[in-house]
Amino acid sequence: MGIDNNSLRFILDAKNAGANFSRTLTIGRQNYYRLTPQLVEQSLRRSRMPATTGEVEKFFHAQRVYCDGLFTHLGAQKVDSLDYSPYEGATVIHDMNTPIPDSLHNSCTVVIDGGSLEHIFNFPVAIANCMRMVKPGGHFIGLVPANNFFGHGFYQFSAELYYRVFAPENGFEVRRMVFAEDDQSGRGFFEVVDPAEVRSRVTVATAQPCHLFVFAEKKVDCVPFATAPYQSDYARVWEKDVSTQVLTGKPTALVRLRDALKRTINSGPKEWLRTAMFPGPRAFPGWFRRV
Repeated sequence: MGIDNNSLRFILDAKNAGANFSRTLTIGRQNYYRLTPQLVEQSLRRSRMPATTGEVEKFFHAQRVYCDGLFTHLGAQKVDSLDYSPYEGATVIHDMNTPIPDSLHNSCTVVIDGGSLEHIFNFPVAIANCMRMVKPGGHFIGLVPANNFFGHGFYQFSAELYYRVFAPENGFEVRRMVFAEDDQSGRGFFEVVDPAEVRSRVTVATAQPCHLFVFAEKKVDCVPFATAPYQSDYARVWEKDVSTQVLTGKPTALVRLRDALKRTINSGPKEWLRTAMFPGPRAFPGWFRRV
Protein backbone atom coordinates (compact mmCIF):
# COMPACT_ATOMS: atom_id res chain seq x y z
CA MET A 1 0.00 0.00 0.00
CA GLY A 2 2.05 2.88 -1.26
CA ILE A 3 2.12 5.95 -3.47
CA ASP A 4 4.76 5.81 -6.21
CA ASN A 5 5.70 8.30 -8.92
CA ASN A 6 2.96 7.13 -11.31
CA SER A 7 0.16 7.12 -8.75
CA LEU A 8 1.29 10.50 -7.40
CA ARG A 9 0.95 11.92 -10.90
CA PHE A 10 -2.60 10.54 -11.12
CA ILE A 11 -3.53 11.91 -7.68
CA LEU A 12 -2.23 15.37 -8.62
CA ASP A 13 -4.18 15.22 -11.89
CA ALA A 14 -7.29 14.42 -9.84
CA LYS A 15 -6.60 17.43 -7.64
CA ASN A 16 -6.36 19.63 -10.73
CA ALA A 17 -9.62 18.12 -12.00
CA GLY A 18 -11.48 19.23 -8.88
CA ALA A 19 -10.96 16.53 -6.24
CA ASN A 20 -11.48 17.98 -2.76
CA PHE A 21 -9.07 16.39 -0.26
CA SER A 22 -10.43 18.21 2.80
CA ARG A 23 -11.74 14.97 4.36
CA THR A 24 -9.47 12.20 3.08
CA LEU A 25 -9.66 8.53 3.97
CA THR A 26 -7.25 5.89 2.67
CA ILE A 27 -7.89 2.16 2.62
CA GLY A 28 -4.86 0.94 4.52
CA ARG A 29 -2.11 3.28 5.68
CA GLN A 30 -0.42 4.66 2.56
CA ASN A 31 3.35 5.05 2.53
CA TYR A 32 5.84 6.54 0.08
CA TYR A 33 6.96 3.82 -2.34
CA ARG A 34 9.98 4.54 -4.55
CA LEU A 35 9.47 8.24 -3.88
CA THR A 36 11.87 10.87 -2.55
CA PRO A 37 11.24 14.50 -1.57
CA GLN A 38 12.99 15.50 -4.80
CA LEU A 39 10.62 13.43 -6.96
CA VAL A 40 7.60 14.79 -5.10
CA GLU A 41 8.83 18.34 -5.60
CA GLN A 42 9.28 17.69 -9.34
CA SER A 43 5.78 16.18 -9.63
CA LEU A 44 4.20 19.14 -7.84
CA ARG A 45 5.99 21.54 -10.16
CA ARG A 46 4.84 19.63 -13.27
CA SER A 47 1.28 19.67 -11.96
CA ARG A 48 1.36 23.46 -11.45
CA MET A 49 1.35 23.12 -7.65
CA PRO A 50 4.90 24.20 -6.84
CA ALA A 51 6.24 23.91 -3.31
CA THR A 52 9.62 24.89 -1.91
CA THR A 53 12.20 22.26 -1.05
CA GLY A 54 11.70 23.07 2.63
CA GLU A 55 7.92 22.67 2.42
CA VAL A 56 8.22 19.29 0.70
CA GLU A 57 10.82 18.04 3.16
CA LYS A 58 8.56 19.05 6.05
CA PHE A 59 5.37 17.31 4.91
CA PHE A 60 7.25 14.33 3.40
CA HIS A 61 8.73 13.43 6.79
CA ALA A 62 5.76 14.56 8.91
CA GLN A 63 4.47 11.01 9.53
CA ARG A 64 7.63 8.93 9.09
CA VAL A 65 7.12 6.79 5.96
CA TYR A 66 3.41 7.57 5.63
CA CYS A 67 1.73 9.94 3.18
CA ASP A 68 -0.56 11.86 5.54
CA GLY A 69 1.54 14.99 5.12
CA LEU A 70 1.16 14.85 1.35
CA PHE A 71 -2.63 14.77 1.62
CA THR A 72 -2.52 17.61 4.14
CA HIS A 73 -0.49 19.61 1.61
CA LEU A 74 -3.21 18.87 -0.97
CA GLY A 75 -5.82 20.43 1.32
CA ALA A 76 -6.80 17.73 3.80
CA GLN A 77 -8.07 19.08 7.10
CA LYS A 78 -8.42 15.52 8.36
CA VAL A 79 -6.66 12.36 7.13
CA ASP A 80 -7.97 8.97 8.25
CA SER A 81 -6.89 5.48 7.31
CA LEU A 82 -8.99 2.35 7.56
CA ASP A 83 -7.51 -1.10 8.16
CA TYR A 84 -8.31 -4.52 9.57
CA SER A 85 -5.86 -4.03 12.45
CA PRO A 86 -4.01 -1.13 14.12
CA TYR A 87 -0.56 -2.53 13.28
CA GLU A 88 0.31 0.51 11.12
CA GLY A 89 -1.56 3.08 13.17
CA ALA A 90 -4.81 3.22 11.18
CA THR A 91 -7.40 5.53 12.73
CA VAL A 92 -10.44 3.43 11.74
CA ILE A 93 -10.38 -0.31 12.47
CA HIS A 94 -12.83 -2.32 10.38
CA ASP A 95 -12.90 -5.57 8.40
CA MET A 96 -13.78 -4.49 4.85
CA ASN A 97 -15.21 -7.93 4.15
CA THR A 98 -18.22 -6.69 6.12
CA PRO A 99 -20.41 -3.59 5.62
CA ILE A 100 -19.22 -0.37 7.22
CA PRO A 101 -21.23 1.16 10.11
CA ASP A 102 -23.73 3.89 9.33
CA SER A 103 -21.48 6.45 11.03
CA LEU A 104 -19.05 6.23 8.08
CA HIS A 105 -21.64 6.74 5.34
CA ASN A 106 -21.07 9.95 3.32
CA SER A 107 -18.22 10.91 5.63
CA CYS A 108 -15.38 11.63 3.16
CA THR A 109 -14.68 13.99 0.29
CA VAL A 110 -12.05 11.57 -1.09
CA VAL A 111 -11.56 7.85 -0.52
CA ILE A 112 -8.27 6.47 -1.84
CA ASP A 113 -7.49 2.82 -2.42
CA GLY A 114 -3.76 2.70 -3.02
CA GLY A 115 -3.46 -1.07 -3.30
CA SER A 116 -5.63 -2.65 -0.61
CA LEU A 117 -8.78 -3.99 -2.24
CA GLU A 118 -6.91 -6.72 -4.12
CA HIS A 119 -6.07 -8.22 -0.72
CA ILE A 120 -9.69 -8.30 0.51
CA PHE A 121 -11.60 -11.47 -0.36
CA ASN A 122 -15.11 -10.02 -0.42
CA PHE A 123 -14.44 -7.41 -3.10
CA PRO A 124 -18.09 -6.47 -3.80
CA VAL A 125 -18.64 -5.57 -0.14
CA ALA A 126 -15.28 -3.78 0.10
CA ILE A 127 -15.80 -1.59 -2.98
CA ALA A 128 -19.40 -0.85 -1.91
CA ASN A 129 -18.01 0.30 1.45
CA CYS A 130 -15.68 2.71 -0.36
CA MET A 131 -18.54 4.05 -2.45
CA ARG A 132 -20.79 4.60 0.56
CA MET A 133 -18.10 6.49 2.47
CA VAL A 134 -17.79 9.10 -0.32
CA LYS A 135 -20.02 12.16 0.04
CA PRO A 136 -22.14 13.20 -2.96
CA GLY A 137 -19.88 15.46 -5.01
CA GLY A 138 -16.82 13.66 -3.60
CA HIS A 139 -14.49 11.27 -5.36
CA PHE A 140 -13.02 7.79 -5.26
CA ILE A 141 -9.42 7.28 -6.40
CA GLY A 142 -8.34 3.70 -7.08
CA LEU A 143 -4.71 2.72 -7.73
CA VAL A 144 -4.94 -1.02 -8.29
CA PRO A 145 -2.97 -3.85 -9.92
CA ALA A 146 -3.87 -4.86 -13.47
CA ASN A 147 -1.57 -7.09 -15.54
CA ASN A 148 1.31 -9.24 -14.25
CA PHE A 149 0.65 -9.09 -10.53
CA PHE A 150 -0.02 -12.81 -10.24
CA GLY A 151 0.34 -13.84 -6.61
CA HIS A 152 0.42 -10.28 -5.26
CA GLY A 153 -3.08 -10.50 -3.82
CA PHE A 154 -6.38 -12.24 -4.39
CA TYR A 155 -7.19 -10.23 -7.51
CA GLN A 156 -6.00 -8.25 -10.51
CA PHE A 157 -8.51 -5.79 -11.97
CA SER A 158 -9.88 -4.82 -15.38
CA ALA A 159 -11.29 -1.61 -16.77
CA GLU A 160 -14.56 -3.44 -17.48
CA LEU A 161 -15.03 -4.11 -13.76
CA TYR A 162 -14.48 -0.53 -12.64
CA TYR A 163 -16.61 0.98 -15.42
CA ARG A 164 -19.49 -1.30 -14.40
CA VAL A 165 -18.99 -0.60 -10.67
CA PHE A 166 -18.78 3.19 -10.95
CA ALA A 167 -21.83 3.46 -13.19
CA PRO A 168 -24.76 5.89 -12.93
CA GLU A 169 -27.06 3.19 -11.54
CA ASN A 170 -24.67 2.98 -8.57
CA GLY A 171 -24.58 6.75 -8.12
CA PHE A 172 -21.16 7.35 -9.73
CA GLU A 173 -19.54 8.57 -12.91
CA VAL A 174 -16.04 7.64 -14.07
CA ARG A 175 -14.12 10.86 -14.65
CA ARG A 176 -10.90 9.21 -15.82
CA MET A 177 -9.36 5.75 -16.15
CA VAL A 178 -5.69 5.12 -16.94
CA PHE A 179 -3.71 1.96 -17.66
CA ALA A 180 -0.15 2.63 -16.45
CA GLU A 181 3.00 0.64 -17.05
CA ASP A 182 5.09 0.19 -13.92
CA ASP A 183 8.34 1.70 -15.25
CA GLN A 184 7.94 4.96 -13.25
CA SER A 185 8.90 7.09 -16.27
CA GLY A 186 5.39 8.39 -16.86
CA ARG A 187 5.60 7.47 -20.55
CA GLY A 188 3.39 4.43 -20.17
CA PHE A 189 0.09 6.12 -19.35
CA PHE A 190 -2.90 5.11 -21.50
CA GLU A 191 -6.44 6.34 -21.17
CA VAL A 192 -8.86 3.43 -21.17
CA VAL A 193 -12.19 3.68 -22.96
CA ASP A 194 -15.36 2.10 -21.65
CA PRO A 195 -15.93 -1.31 -23.31
CA ALA A 196 -19.65 -0.52 -23.40
CA GLU A 197 -18.95 2.55 -25.57
CA VAL A 198 -16.74 0.80 -28.12
CA ARG A 199 -18.92 -2.33 -28.00
CA SER A 200 -15.90 -4.57 -27.61
CA ARG A 201 -13.78 -6.16 -24.92
CA VAL A 202 -10.89 -3.82 -24.10
CA THR A 203 -8.00 -6.22 -23.50
CA VAL A 204 -4.22 -5.94 -23.48
CA ALA A 205 -1.26 -8.28 -22.95
CA THR A 206 1.89 -6.81 -21.43
CA ALA A 207 5.40 -7.98 -20.64
CA GLN A 208 5.70 -5.91 -17.46
CA PRO A 209 3.54 -5.13 -14.42
CA CYS A 210 0.81 -2.56 -14.99
CA HIS A 211 -1.69 -0.69 -12.83
CA LEU A 212 -5.20 0.59 -13.36
CA PHE A 213 -5.89 4.10 -12.04
CA VAL A 214 -9.52 5.13 -11.50
CA PHE A 215 -11.00 8.56 -10.73
CA ALA A 216 -14.77 8.51 -10.15
CA GLU A 217 -17.23 11.09 -8.84
CA LYS A 218 -20.23 10.37 -6.62
CA LYS A 219 -23.26 12.03 -8.17
CA VAL A 220 -26.05 10.80 -5.90
CA ASP A 221 -26.28 8.76 -2.73
CA CYS A 222 -27.80 5.35 -3.29
CA VAL A 223 -27.25 1.74 -2.28
CA PRO A 224 -24.62 0.27 -4.63
CA PHE A 225 -25.40 -2.86 -6.63
CA ALA A 226 -29.16 -2.92 -6.17
CA THR A 227 -28.79 -4.72 -9.50
CA ALA A 228 -25.60 -6.70 -9.94
CA PRO A 229 -23.24 -5.38 -12.63
CA TYR A 230 -22.91 -7.48 -15.77
CA GLN A 231 -20.12 -7.51 -18.32
CA SER A 232 -21.14 -5.13 -21.07
CA ASP A 233 -20.73 -7.41 -24.09
CA TYR A 234 -22.85 -10.13 -22.50
CA ALA A 235 -25.45 -7.61 -21.38
CA ARG A 236 -25.67 -6.32 -24.95
CA VAL A 237 -26.28 -9.84 -26.29
CA TRP A 238 -28.85 -10.64 -23.62
CA GLU A 239 -30.84 -7.51 -24.52
CA LYS A 240 -31.40 -8.87 -28.02
CA ASP A 241 -34.11 -11.36 -28.94
CA VAL A 242 -31.87 -14.39 -29.34
CA SER A 243 -34.54 -16.27 -31.25
CA THR A 244 -34.21 -13.81 -34.14
CA GLN A 245 -30.43 -13.98 -34.38
CA VAL A 246 -28.87 -15.74 -37.33
CA LEU A 247 -26.39 -18.19 -35.85
CA THR A 248 -25.10 -19.70 -39.11
CA GLY A 249 -23.76 -16.63 -40.91
CA LYS A 250 -20.60 -16.82 -43.01
CA PRO A 251 -17.32 -15.97 -41.20
CA THR A 252 -15.60 -12.71 -42.15
CA ALA A 253 -12.41 -12.62 -44.22
CA LEU A 254 -10.38 -11.83 -41.10
CA VAL A 255 -11.80 -14.84 -39.26
CA ARG A 256 -11.10 -17.09 -42.28
CA LEU A 257 -7.48 -15.82 -42.40
CA ARG A 258 -7.02 -16.42 -38.70
CA ASP A 259 -8.37 -19.96 -38.97
CA ALA A 260 -6.12 -20.68 -41.95
CA LEU A 261 -3.02 -19.52 -40.06
CA LYS A 262 -3.96 -21.69 -37.10
CA ARG A 263 -4.17 -24.70 -39.40
CA THR A 264 -0.91 -24.07 -41.26
CA ILE A 265 1.46 -22.87 -38.49
CA ASN A 266 2.35 -25.66 -36.10
CA SER A 267 2.66 -25.21 -32.37
CA GLY A 268 6.47 -24.98 -32.32
CA PRO A 269 6.85 -21.51 -33.91
CA LYS A 270 3.86 -20.19 -31.98
CA GLU A 271 5.32 -21.43 -28.70
CA TRP A 272 8.70 -19.87 -29.51
CA LEU A 273 7.11 -16.51 -30.33
CA ARG A 274 5.08 -16.47 -27.12
CA THR A 275 8.15 -17.36 -25.06
CA ALA A 276 10.30 -14.70 -26.73
CA MET A 277 7.72 -11.95 -26.26
CA PHE A 278 6.26 -12.86 -22.86
CA PRO A 279 8.37 -15.44 -21.01
CA GLY A 280 5.92 -15.59 -18.13
CA PRO A 281 6.15 -18.64 -15.88
CA ARG A 282 8.56 -20.37 -18.27
CA ALA A 283 11.27 -17.96 -17.08
CA PHE A 284 10.88 -18.98 -13.43
CA PRO A 285 11.32 -22.76 -13.12
CA GLY A 286 11.79 -22.41 -9.37
CA TRP A 287 8.31 -20.91 -9.00
CA PHE A 288 6.28 -22.71 -11.68
CA ARG A 289 6.42 -26.32 -12.72
CA ARG A 290 5.41 -27.03 -16.27
CA VAL A 291 2.84 -29.78 -16.60
